Amino acid sequence: MRIPIDPGHLTCFSGAGRPFFLFTTADYVPCLDVAPAARTLLLDPARSLAANLRDTTPDDGDVLVIAPGLFLASPAEGDDLGGRRVCVMPCGSTPVTAGQVAHGVVALRSADPEAQQARAEAFFAAIENASALTLTDRPRRTACGFDATGDHLSWHQQAGPLAPGEQQIGPAGELAVFPGEITSFTPDRTLPLDGELCLRGWPIVHGGYRDDLADEQAALYQALLPLHAEPVRLTIEDGRITGCAPLTPGARQPAAALTALFQDDPRLRVIWELGFGINPDVTLQPGNCGLNEVYGGRHGVVHLGLGLTPWTRFALTFLCPDTTLVADDARAILGPPPLAGRVNRRKSASCGCT
Repeated sequence: MRIPIDPGHLTCFSGAGRPFFLFTTADYVPCLDVAPAARTLLLDPARSLAANLRDTTPDDGDVLVIAPGLFLASPAEGDDLGGRRVCVMPCGSTPVTAGQVAHGVVALRSADPEAQQARAEAFFAAIENASALTLTDRPRRTACGFDATGDHLSWHQQAGPLAPGEQQIGPAGELAVFPGEITSFTPDRTLPLDGELCLRGWPIVHGGYRDDLADEQAALYQALLPLHAEPVRLTIEDGRITGCAPLTPGARQPAAALTALFQDDPRLRVIWELGFGINPDVTLQPGNCGLNEVYGGRHGVVHLGLGLTPWTRFALTFLCPDTTLVADDARAILGPPPLAGRVNRRKSASCGCT
């Protein structure tokens, strides 16, 4: 499979006249069919991404990074990207296949950054105007309160148009909140979450820093895989998981795997990320695929993040497509809307009387 890369078709790089560069690895060059207008460069894994960019691309360059199997740290706060626009496909922390990369490139061509920006603006406006927020899973009758007003909360947007000097994941389409700086795991800080949450969606097991953990990563993913259909209920107290119970017989295996993880490393009890996928152009890919994290479906999808590598051996992401973020006026901000027709009404010529 050869994956076509044409900068003129990538909506995150709108506007003409800017030089385009594709960063990849030597073993992945044969997998990519790069347009003549683009220049292909090899990443130096011994150097930071910021250093690779600074030394080999002009200040006004557009840069796409596709490097499966190579874990890349984002440019730090003090790293100056100049006028570069940088899009990085997150395919280093999970075993991403060529088919999944191809799907990601298709999503980069079909994405609507302006629509994503409008959706993000509506989301944040609704958050700011709500006096109370609840995460609910109506089919399983779980509810978890969320206070979005804490000063220690760090909100991030990976969605919308990509401006000069900015970096974005690609495909983009994620909004997220953390109890501290996104790149520095601090387990004594927690998100203001209290109640019950339901896991019933595709899991993602992130690794990336240690090659010797690949088999363990694969085994953990297989243990958690039943969650795509079998629900587990989490009890949350002040942003920490204090209980984990299967809601169906098929959920016993992933519930046991999670309980063992929490006992082995209590830091994984901390919900480090509350995320919201808003990309409707990404379809769920089978397997342990990090690109699934921005999946937004029709109404947006909530996801949870536990741990952060390399502080924890693995970082876990759980998609929760049945969960709805609800405002105090019962309005659904993101996630599946309330079920219509909960009262069984019939129209009949008979009135039931004689």
